[in-house]
Amino acid sequence: MKKNFILYSLLFACLIIVLDSCKTRNRYINRKFHDTNARFNGYFNAKESIKEAKLILKNGHQENWEEVIPIFYYPTEETAQSIYPQMDRAIEKCTKVIDRHSIQEKRKEYNKWIDDCWLLIGVANFYRRDFEKSEEMFKYVTRSFRKDPNKYHAALWNARGYIEIKEYTKAGAILEKLEEESANFPKKYMPTFLEVYSDFYVRQQDWPKAIEKLEAAIAHEDQKKKRNTRLTFILAQLYQEKGDSQKAIRLFAGVTKMNPTYEMDFHSRINQALAFDSRSNSESIREQLKKLLRDDKYIEFNDQIYYALAEVEFAERNYPDGIDLLLTSAEVSKGNDRQKGKSFLRLADYYFDQREYPSASQFFDSTVTYIPRDYPNYEIINAKKESLSDLVKNIEIIYHEDSLQSYIDMSEADRISALEKIVDQLDEEEEKRLEKEKEERNKQLAILNPEDQKEKKSGKSGTWYFYNASAKSIGFSEFKRVFGERRLEDNWRRKDKQSFDNFDPANPEESLEEETVSKKNVPTLEELSANLPLTAEAKNASDAKIKAAFYEMGNIYRENLKDLDNAIETFDELAGRYPDDPIACISYYQLYRLYKKKEEGNYQSFNSQGTSSYYREKILGDCPDSEFAALILNPDDVEENNEKREAIVEAYKEVYRQYRRKNYNDVMLACLDVINNDRSNELLPKYYFLRAMSIGGKKDKTNYIKALKEIVKEFPGTEEETEAKRLLGVVAKGGGFKEEDRSDNIEEDSEEDVADKKDDKKEEDKEQDSGKDDKKEEDKEEDLSSEDKTDNGDSPFKFNPDIDHFFMLILPNSGVDLNGIKRTLSDYHGNNFSDSNLKITTSFLDQNRQMVLIRKFSNKTKGMNYFNAFSFNTDVLKEINGKGYPFFIISSTNFATLFSKKDVDAYSAFFNENYF
Repeated sequence: MKKNFILYSLLFACLIIVLDSCKTRNRYINRKFHDTNARFNGYFNAKESIKEAKLILKNGHQENWEEVIPIFYYPTEETAQSIYPQMDRAIEKCTKVIDRHSIQEKRKEYNKWIDDCWLLIGVANFYRRDFEKSEEMFKYVTRSFRKDPNKYHAALWNARGYIEIKEYTKAGAILEKLEEESANFPKKYMPTFLEVYSDFYVRQQDWPKAIEKLEAAIAHEDQKKKRNTRLTFILAQLYQEKGDSQKAIRLFAGVTKMNPTYEMDFHSRINQALAFDSRSNSESIREQLKKLLRDDKYIEFNDQIYYALAEVEFAERNYPDGIDLLLTSAEVSKGNDRQKGKSFLRLADYYFDQREYPSASQFFDSTVTYIPRDYPNYEIINAKKESLSDLVKNIEIIYHEDSLQSYIDMSEADRISALEKIVDQLDEEEEKRLEKEKEERNKQLAILNPEDQKEKKSGKSGTWYFYNASAKSIGFSEFKRVFGERRLEDNWRRKDKQSFDNFDPANPEESLEEETVSKKNVPTLEELSANLPLTAEAKNASDAKIKAAFYEMGNIYRENLKDLDNAIETFDELAGRYPDDPIACISYYQLYRLYKKKEEGNYQSFNSQGTSSYYREKILGDCPDSEFAALILNPDDVEENNEKREAIVEAYKEVYRQYRRKNYNDVMLACLDVINNDRSNELLPKYYFLRAMSIGGKKDKTNYIKALKEIVKEFPGTEEETEAKRLLGVVAKGGGFKEEDRSDNIEEDSEEDVADKKDDKKEEDKEQDSGKDDKKEEDKEEDLSSEDKTDNGDSPFKFNPDIDHFFMLILPNSGVDLNGIKRTLSDYHGNNFSDSNLKITTSFLDQNRQMVLIRKFSNKTKGMNYFNAFSFNTDVLKEINGKGYPFFIISSTNFATLFSKKDVDAYSAFFNENYF
C-alpha cells in the first residue's frame, strides 16, 4: 500500500511538472518543452510540406534548352497553383507553432525555433508568388532577430523575391550589404548566396559578373556534387552567351562526364557544336554528333542533331552542306514545331544575309508558321516576313507585266504561235499532274491489307471508321492530297481549297474509285490573248503597275531591309526605264538621298554617277521646277516651315490634352482665342470642332447644336462638317451627350489635316507611290480613313493590357539629331528609370518617318507610367516632347501590326480610345 502511494505520488508530481512546462514561461523546463514541440511537430511538418512542393516543381519543370536554364526552380503564376495546398499547410503549421510555443519576455523571443517558423512562412508565400507578404515576413525576421543567423537567410530570400519581380536595385542593395558582412555570414548559406548573386546578374544579362559568382559557387567546398552538374552546364551556357566558345565547349564536355541526366547529356553534346568556331576541332564534334545519329535512343532528337551539324558547316563556310542539313532537320522534325521553325529561321536568315530575298521570304513564311508567339524577337521576325512578302509580290508584278508586254511588238502570227506553245506546254503539265494524281489513288487502294480484303469479301467489314486501320491511312492520305500540310489548330479549314465531301471513311476504296478525276485547268488561247496589254490604255495601266512596284521595292529595300545597294539599283532601273516620266525625277531624288546616306560612312565611288552630287545636278537640270529641286536648294526654308507647322500642332495638342482631362472651360477659352485672333491657323476647323465638343461635355444642348451648325456653315467639304452633321443626327435622335456619342477623334484628325496640307516632297512621294492622280480620290480615301478611326470595331489593333508594351516616338527621317535624342533619353533613363533596364533602338518606319523604340514594360500600367512621365517632363525632354512628334505606348503584338501597316494615325486613334 505504501509502495502504491509513493508510485502515485511520483506520477502525480510528473504530471504537475509536465502541465507546468506547457505554460509559456521563461524557465528552463518550459523552454525545452516548447523548443522540442516547435521543432519536431509544427516546424518539421511545415518543412516537409515545402520539400514536397519543391519536388513537385522540379518534376514538373520543362527546361527550355535554347535559353540559359534557371539556377533555381521557381514557380510561374500557373504552376504556383499546383503547390498551394503544400504551402498553405506549411503556413498553417508554422502559425500554430508561433501561437502555441512562442515565449516572449521584454520583447525578446526565447524559443529558438520561432524565427525559423517566421522565415518558413515567408518562404511559403514566396513560392505562392505572394511577394508582398513574403517581403513582410523576411523583413520581420531581419528586424526582430538581429542576433540570429537566420537574419542573413531572411535577407537572402528577400533579395530573391526582389529579383523575381525585377526590382533589381533593391535586390542589389541587399546582396551588396550581405557581401560586406561575409565575415559573419553563416558558411552553410554561402553557396546559396553566390548562386542568388549569379542569378541576379543572369536576369540582367550581365554575363561576366554572373560567371564570376557562379564559378565561386561551384568552387565552394560546401557545394553538393550533384548540384554542381547543373551549375556547370549553366556556366557553360553563360560562356557561350559571352562569346567565349572555347571555354563553353570545354565545360559542356566536362558536363558529359559528371553523370548528368539524359537530356542534359544530349544538350551538352549538341551545344558543343552550337558553340563551335574556327578555333575548335570540327572533326571531333562532327563525329560525336554522327554517333548520336546512329544511336536509336536519340532518334527523337535527330532534328536538333542535324541543326547542330549545320551550324558546324556554317561556321566553316560550307554553306551548301549546311543548307542541306537544315532542310534535313526540318524534314525529320516530328512533333517539335519550335525546332522546325528554328531550322527554317536559320535558312531565312542565311538567304536574307545573302540578299536572296525571294528565298528568304519563303523560309520566313515557314518560320512564322511553326515558331510560337513567345519565341525571342517574334515581332521582328514577323515584320521581316511581311516586308519580304511585299517585296516578292512586287517582284512578281514586274515579272508578270514584263512577260505580258513582251508580246506587244510581235506580229499577230508570231504572237498566236507563241501563245499556242504556252497552251500546249500548260496542257502537257496538267496531263502529268492528273496522271500523278491517279497513281496516288491507286497506291491508296493497294495499301488495303489481306485482313481487310477478307472482311470485305465476307461482308464483315467494320462500319466504324476508327476501327479500320487502312481506312484511317487512306483518309489521312486523302486529307493531305486535298488540304496539303495543315497544322492541327483552330480554323484549319480556312483556305481556298477543294473539299472531299465525296470521301466515305467507312468505304474508302469505293469512294476513291467513284471520285471524279480533277478536271483540267488550262486557259484557252482567247483567255491568254485577252490579258495582253495590246492597246495604249492597257499598256499605260501595265506601266503604272510596274512603276508602282519598282517604287515600292525601292522603299522596302531602303527602309525595311536596310539594303541601300539594292535600293539604288531599283531606283536607277526605274529612272532608266521611264526617263521621260515624272517618276524619273522622284527616282533621282531617292538616289540623291541614298547616296547622301552612303557618303556619311566610308563610301567612295569609282564613277561620277555614283554620288549624291551627280543626282543633285541631275535634278536641278532635268527637274528645275520640281519640289525636289526646292528641297535641295532651300532645305532651311523647308525646315523652318516644318517647325512652324509643328508648333501649330503642338499648341493644338496641348488644348486637346486639356479636353481629355475634361477641363472644358479652359478648352473653350483657348479655342475662342484662336478663332478670334488667328483666322489663318491651318487647324481652325479643328478648334471650332473642339469647342463644340467641350460645349457638349458641359451638357449645354442648345449651344452644342448651335456650335455644330456653325461648323457645317463655316467649313463645307471638310471632315469636320461631315462629323458635325453626323452628331447633329445623333442629337436629333435623342442622343449626343453620352461619351460614346460625341466624337473622340480630334487629335489624330488634326495631325492628318496638317499632313494633307504639307507641300514638302516627302508627302508628294507618298501620293505618287499610291497612285493618287486627283484630289477628289484622295479626299475620298481620307474620309473613309476618318470613318474607320471613328469606329474602332474594324481596327486591326487589339487591346491587351497585360502583355509587354513598348514606348514609340515617331520622328521625320531628316532634320532631327537622332543621336542627340538617344543620348538625352539615355541620360533621362539613368536618372529616372535606372532600375527598369530600358533599351533604346531605332528603325525606319517608311520613306518619311523613323521610330525610336524604348523597351520594354511588362504591362500597360508600367508603360503608361513612363508615358505620363515623358509627357509632362518640361525640363530634360522639352526638345523632344515639345516638338509635336507623335508618341505613345504600344503592345508587342500591335507593334508588329503597326510595323507592317505603317498606319500611325490609325494606331494613335486606337491608343487614345483605349489607354486613357
